[in-house]
Amino acid sequence: MKGRFVNSQTQITLSSSNVIFVFCDYWNDFYVFFFFLVFFVCVCVCVCFFFFLRKKKEEQDKRT
Repeated sequence: MKGRFVNSQTQITLSSSNVIFVFCDYWNDFYVFFFFLVFFVCVCVCVCFFFFLRKKKEEQDKRT
């Protein structure tokens, strides 16, 4: 009985540490996802800004 109890305690400890490891992996994935999201937004803003400037320049060229 006592041996079985020790075993179950060990299993609980292992499962809780597994949960922490899974959480850490998820946290790292979240940071990677967040980084890519920020990167993607920056690229989109740059592309939009570039096209906006080009359009503005073309309009100025048409006027002159």
